[in-house]
Amino acid sequence: MSAWICSQLHIKALAIYATTKTGRTFGRATKNEHGEYDLSKCETVEDFPLVHLNFTIEEHDLSDATTVARMLMAENIKSVCHRYREEEDKYYVEELSADVTPADRARVKAIQLTPVQLIKLIHCLDYQSCEHPGWKDSLAKRMLDDLEAVLVYQIPGYEDAPWGIDDDFNPKSLPKRRGSTTTHS
Repeated sequence: MSAWICSQLHIKALAIYATTKTGRTFGRATKNEHGEYDLSKCETVEDFPLVHLNFTIEEHDLSDATTVARMLMAENIKSVCHRYREEEDKYYVEELSADVTPADRARVKAIQLTPVQLIKLIHCLDYQSCEHPGWKDSLAKRMLDDLEAVLVYQIPGYEDAPWGIDDDFNPKSLPKRRGSTTTHS
Protein backbone atom coordinates (compact mmCIF):
# COMPACT_ATOMS: atom_id res chain seq x y z
CA MET A 1 0.00 0.00 0.00
CA SER A 2 1.21 3.51 -0.74
CA ALA A 3 0.42 6.45 1.50
CA TRP A 4 0.35 10.18 0.85
CA ILE A 5 -0.26 13.41 2.72
CA CYS A 6 -3.80 14.73 2.21
CA SER A 7 -4.17 18.34 1.13
CA GLN A 8 -4.63 21.20 3.57
CA LEU A 9 -8.15 21.77 2.22
CA HIS A 10 -9.03 18.08 2.72
CA ILE A 11 -7.81 18.16 6.33
CA LYS A 12 -9.28 21.56 7.14
CA ALA A 13 -12.69 20.67 5.71
CA LEU A 14 -12.86 17.58 7.94
CA ALA A 15 -11.67 19.58 10.96
CA ILE A 16 -14.28 22.28 10.38
CA TYR A 17 -17.08 19.74 10.04
CA ALA A 18 -15.81 17.63 12.96
CA THR A 19 -15.82 20.61 15.30
CA THR A 20 -19.20 21.90 14.20
CA LYS A 21 -21.26 18.83 13.26
CA THR A 22 -20.50 16.02 15.71
CA GLY A 23 -22.20 17.63 18.69
CA ARG A 24 -19.30 16.39 20.75
CA THR A 25 -16.96 18.54 22.78
CA PHE A 26 -13.53 17.12 23.36
CA GLY A 27 -12.44 19.93 25.68
CA ARG A 28 -9.04 20.35 27.28
CA ALA A 29 -6.82 18.00 29.16
CA THR A 30 -4.91 19.30 32.16
CA LYS A 31 -2.18 17.93 34.40
CA ASN A 32 -2.81 17.24 38.08
CA GLU A 33 -0.44 18.03 40.96
CA HIS A 34 1.56 14.86 40.19
CA GLY A 35 2.22 15.96 36.61
CA GLU A 36 -0.20 13.37 35.20
CA TYR A 37 -2.88 14.18 32.66
CA ASP A 38 -6.47 14.44 33.85
CA LEU A 39 -8.36 12.56 31.17
CA SER A 40 -11.84 13.43 32.40
CA LYS A 41 -12.45 15.84 29.52
CA CYS A 42 -10.29 14.27 26.85
CA GLU A 43 -10.38 10.70 25.65
CA THR A 44 -6.70 9.89 25.10
CA VAL A 45 -3.47 11.70 25.64
CA GLU A 46 -0.81 9.01 25.42
CA ASP A 47 -0.81 8.90 21.64
CA PHE A 48 -1.59 12.56 20.99
CA PRO A 49 0.44 13.14 17.85
CA LEU A 50 1.61 16.73 18.16
CA VAL A 51 3.78 16.60 21.26
CA HIS A 52 6.92 16.32 19.14
CA LEU A 53 6.46 19.89 17.89
CA ASN A 54 6.02 21.48 21.33
CA PHE A 55 2.29 21.23 20.82
CA THR A 56 0.99 19.98 24.13
CA ILE A 57 -2.58 18.95 24.61
CA GLU A 58 -3.11 20.88 27.82
CA GLU A 59 -2.55 24.11 25.91
CA HIS A 60 -5.12 23.53 23.20
CA ASP A 61 -8.84 23.09 22.91
CA LEU A 62 -9.84 20.03 20.89
CA SER A 63 -13.11 21.66 19.94
CA ASP A 64 -11.05 24.17 17.91
CA ALA A 65 -10.81 23.49 14.16
CA THR A 66 -7.14 24.46 13.94
CA THR A 67 -6.23 22.03 16.70
CA VAL A 68 -8.23 19.25 15.09
CA ALA A 69 -6.73 19.99 11.66
CA ARG A 70 -3.24 19.79 13.13
CA MET A 71 -4.11 16.57 14.91
CA LEU A 72 -5.54 14.99 11.74
CA MET A 73 -2.57 16.15 9.70
CA ALA A 74 -0.15 14.81 12.31
CA GLU A 75 -1.76 11.36 12.18
CA ASN A 76 -1.58 11.40 8.38
CA ILE A 77 2.08 12.42 8.55
CA LYS A 78 2.86 9.79 11.18
CA SER A 79 1.42 7.18 8.84
CA VAL A 80 3.39 8.31 5.81
CA CYS A 81 6.57 8.60 7.87
CA HIS A 82 6.04 5.15 9.33
CA ARG A 83 5.44 3.73 5.87
CA TYR A 84 8.49 5.37 4.30
CA ARG A 85 10.69 5.54 7.43
CA GLU A 86 10.96 9.34 7.42
CA GLU A 87 11.29 11.77 10.33
CA GLU A 88 8.07 13.78 10.52
CA ASP A 89 9.57 16.77 12.35
CA LYS A 90 12.13 17.26 9.63
CA TYR A 91 9.84 17.56 6.59
CA TYR A 92 6.34 18.54 7.62
CA VAL A 93 6.59 21.55 9.93
CA GLU A 94 4.58 23.75 7.54
CA GLU A 95 1.74 21.22 7.28
CA LEU A 96 1.59 20.80 11.05
CA SER A 97 1.46 24.51 11.78
CA ALA A 98 -1.31 25.59 9.41
CA ASP A 99 -4.22 27.49 10.98
CA VAL A 100 -7.86 27.17 9.99
CA THR A 101 -8.63 30.74 8.96
CA PRO A 102 -11.91 32.55 8.26
CA ALA A 103 -10.99 32.28 4.57
CA ASP A 104 -10.71 28.49 4.96
CA ARG A 105 -14.13 28.37 6.60
CA ALA A 106 -15.63 30.48 3.80
CA ARG A 107 -14.04 28.27 1.14
CA VAL A 108 -15.30 25.07 2.78
CA LYS A 109 -18.76 26.60 3.12
CA ALA A 110 -18.75 27.68 -0.54
CA ILE A 111 -17.76 24.20 -1.70
CA GLN A 112 -20.87 22.79 0.01
CA LEU A 113 -19.57 19.27 0.49
CA THR A 114 -22.34 16.71 0.67
CA PRO A 115 -22.49 14.09 3.43
CA VAL A 116 -21.35 11.43 0.94
CA GLN A 117 -18.40 13.57 -0.19
CA LEU A 118 -17.37 14.15 3.44
CA ILE A 119 -17.65 10.45 4.23
CA LYS A 120 -15.43 9.74 1.24
CA LEU A 121 -12.89 12.30 2.56
CA ILE A 122 -13.02 10.54 5.93
CA HIS A 123 -12.39 7.16 4.29
CA CYS A 124 -9.47 8.61 2.31
CA LEU A 125 -7.86 10.15 5.38
CA ASP A 126 -8.42 6.95 7.34
CA TYR A 127 -6.69 4.99 4.57
CA GLN A 128 -3.82 7.48 4.40
CA SER A 129 -3.38 7.47 8.20
CA CYS A 130 -3.64 3.78 9.05
CA GLU A 131 -0.01 2.77 8.48
CA HIS A 132 1.29 3.60 11.95
CA PRO A 133 0.41 1.32 14.86
CA GLY A 134 -1.31 3.98 16.98
CA TRP A 135 -3.94 5.00 14.42
CA LYS A 136 -6.75 2.63 15.45
CA ASP A 137 -6.76 3.93 19.02
CA SER A 138 -6.05 7.59 18.24
CA LEU A 139 -8.30 10.46 19.16
CA ALA A 140 -8.16 11.59 15.53
CA LYS A 141 -9.63 8.25 14.40
CA ARG A 142 -12.39 8.52 16.99
CA MET A 143 -13.25 12.04 15.90
CA LEU A 144 -13.51 10.94 12.27
CA ASP A 145 -15.67 7.97 13.28
CA ASP A 146 -17.97 10.34 15.19
CA LEU A 147 -18.22 12.67 12.21
CA GLU A 148 -19.00 9.78 9.87
CA ALA A 149 -21.74 8.54 12.21
CA VAL A 150 -23.37 11.98 12.16
CA LEU A 151 -23.05 12.32 8.39
CA VAL A 152 -24.74 8.99 7.64
CA TYR A 153 -28.03 10.39 8.99
CA GLN A 154 -27.74 13.35 6.60
CA ILE A 155 -27.46 11.25 3.44
CA PRO A 156 -30.50 11.95 1.24
CA GLY A 157 -32.87 9.01 1.40
CA TYR A 158 -31.58 7.73 4.73
CA GLU A 159 -34.72 8.72 6.66
CA ASP A 160 -36.95 7.18 3.97
CA ALA A 161 -35.04 3.89 3.84
CA PRO A 162 -36.65 0.95 5.63
CA TRP A 163 -35.68 0.55 9.26
CA GLY A 164 -35.94 -3.19 8.74
CA ILE A 165 -37.48 -5.54 6.24
CA ASP A 166 -39.93 -8.36 6.86
CA ASP A 167 -39.92 -11.74 5.13
CA ASP A 168 -42.66 -10.47 2.79
CA PHE A 169 -40.78 -7.24 1.95
CA ASN A 170 -41.57 -5.89 -1.50
CA PRO A 171 -38.95 -3.43 -2.75
CA LYS A 172 -41.60 -1.71 -4.87
CA SER A 173 -43.65 -0.83 -1.79
CA LEU A 174 -43.30 2.44 0.01
CA PRO A 175 -40.55 2.23 2.63
CA LYS A 176 -41.34 1.58 6.26
CA ARG A 177 -40.33 4.34 8.61
CA ARG A 178 -39.10 3.93 12.14
CA GLY A 179 -42.04 3.79 14.48
CA SER A 180 -44.49 3.16 11.65
CA THR A 181 -47.04 0.46 12.24
CA THR A 182 -48.50 0.57 8.76
CA THR A 183 -47.16 -1.51 5.90
CA HIS A 184 -47.69 -0.12 2.43
CA SER A 185 -48.02 -2.41 -0.59
